[in-house]
Amino acid sequence: IILGPQETRFGPVVLSVDGGALRASGAVGETLDVTAEVTDLPLSIADLVQPDLGLRGRVNGSLRATGPVEAPQARFDLAFNEVISALSQSYGLPPVDVSAAGDVANQVLDLTAGLQAGPQARARLSGQVPLDPEAPGLDLDLSLTQTPLALANRLAGDLGLTGTLSGTAQVAGAVAAPTARFDLAVAQASVADLRALGIAPLDASTRGTFAGERLEITAFRLRNEQGLEASASGTVPLSGPGLSVQANGTAPLQLANLALADRATQMSGSARATLSVTGRLSDPQARGEVILSNATIVDPQSNLRLEDVGLQAQLEGDRVVLSAGRARFLDGGRASLSGEIGLDPAQNFPLDLALGLQRARYSDGDTLSTILGGEITVNGAALGDLAIGGAIELEQTEIVVPDGFGLAARDVLSVSHRSAPQDVSLTLDRAGLRDPEPQAGSQRIALDLVITAPNRMFVRGRGLDTELGGTLRLTGTLEDLVPVGGFEMRRGRFNVIGQRIAFSEGAVTLRGTLDPILSFVARTETDDALVTVTVSGTASDPQITFSSAPELPQDEILARLIFNRSVGELSAFQLAQLAGSIATLTGAGGPGLVEALRTNIGLDNLELVSGDDGEVGVRAGKYIARNVYVDVESESDGDTRTSINLDLTDALTARGTVGTDGETRLGIFFERDY
Repeated sequence: IILGPQETRFGPVVLSVDGGALRASGAVGETLDVTAEVTDLPLSIADLVQPDLGLRGRVNGSLRATGPVEAPQARFDLAFNEVISALSQSYGLPPVDVSAAGDVANQVLDLTAGLQAGPQARARLSGQVPLDPEAPGLDLDLSLTQTPLALANRLAGDLGLTGTLSGTAQVAGAVAAPTARFDLAVAQASVADLRALGIAPLDASTRGTFAGERLEITAFRLRNEQGLEASASGTVPLSGPGLSVQANGTAPLQLANLALADRATQMSGSARATLSVTGRLSDPQARGEVILSNATIVDPQSNLRLEDVGLQAQLEGDRVVLSAGRARFLDGGRASLSGEIGLDPAQNFPLDLALGLQRARYSDGDTLSTILGGEITVNGAALGDLAIGGAIELEQTEIVVPDGFGLAARDVLSVSHRSAPQDVSLTLDRAGLRDPEPQAGSQRIALDLVITAPNRMFVRGRGLDTELGGTLRLTGTLEDLVPVGGFEMRRGRFNVIGQRIAFSEGAVTLRGTLDPILSFVARTETDDALVTVTVSGTASDPQITFSSAPELPQDEILARLIFNRSVGELSAFQLAQLAGSIATLTGAGGPGLVEALRTNIGLDNLELVSGDDGEVGVRAGKYIARNVYVDVESESDGDTRTSINLDLTDALTARGTVGTDGETRLGIFFERDY
């Protein structure tokens, strides 16, 4: 090193570090003339200045600076290989290779730089940068090629980002107030939450400009292979007024199916949306509309299928107004929906909805089918407590008592799962094999619902044939129903092998669940006993009991009820009938052998009959035309009778009978049910 009055000369000076070297030489004074060469210099030497930097990698290249100290000129060409730091490692970023070459002259940096991360991600930057931040002349071109979004995964908060980013950008103006044009595209982008909902990866592109702290979006497009599409354009100021963005899109309703997989609910159709956002970025004002048309919703758990589903929803600032909501039930009838939903999370999204039903036909596929109309209101908060009220009128309702029941697995073996793994718990919940554990602070749903059925509420099955009517008011909560009133019997009878017993009292109500509770009592006198038949319990599992005065065993009560004889006086065939009746009434025998045979043969009626003397006969019947019914009865002694019924009107019937004993009958009959 030579120290002089005007300048200092040095070199060559060599710094060797861990197999790498820095070689420098030149002169420094009022002017510069310095040359430096770098060979495999480890970047870890930066730890000497800041130990926690954790910088790793090596650098090669050259640097030459000349000219006045106040305005030097320089030329450089550097390559950084396998560069990584403690910070980049903490975010899961891979090592990168960086190259930079250029020169500085007249206070302007002329730069060409490149970056590569992994086998595909590349970025390239070229152009000029004035060293004075206020001076114009900034002119940079940036290009990105298949840059994995996963590189920003940790920076974005571990969202499970996938996909790639490509595009170009041009920056001009001054460093202190730049302007930019950009054209970017994202391919196969996704996050973990969207993948969990079954939403396919997205492709998106955007073009626009930035100037004066104002972003102009010329075009934005988004789509995926499932039919999700969206577009937007507008102006976004970083501060102040002037926000103006318009967007529209289409989404297939099938995207919601995976989220509804626990219920196995299926949706089809699509929704179209338009959105306009104005005001300020700090206080945006949103207006928009969502239109749903020709959709279908199938919910197997409730045996519900809605078709031609339509809805209009207008976004008006802090609320969504629902209008033109409609749906058609598969078996007939319609539903309508209107109201509004608040968007304030502090109030748990308040709502006020009204559901209208017009002659809607519904069947649960098991015990209940009905035609209903009326209006139901829902008030409260979507994430808080709700109140359901209104009035429903039932037109014709059938409550069918099942002929028989199979043995469910839970009736045979009770299994309790303890400390079940997460996947086992999920399977049990989805299969509905265990009741969900109660959660503290769960939603409370209050009821005040009036159900009216003036008449034509029928309860049938296992010998019952009754009609009821009345009014039932449901209060309390969905978990603890409190019924007021009920449906009283208008008429009713109980049939057991041709014996008809009129019910003296009967009622249907709800208590605790939505499975109707039955209560019917019938009494009849035989030659030596007063028999009482009681039907009680839920419609899905009723209990039929027999009692008598004087008290007799159950088989004796049935023998007197059906045949007006004791068990010891019954023929073998009558004993078989008695056993079949017991099986049918208890639900253990199903529809029985005769009913199964009738179904397989294709007859409309098939039954075994017996006379007072115990003789056995068979009766079979079938409609040979819409209004012509043929009935044949054959007895064990060889006598046969054939009857033909011709329905002239709903109430008027012509009937003719011919028997092998030579007896012939012909008549006109008028019949009407009251």
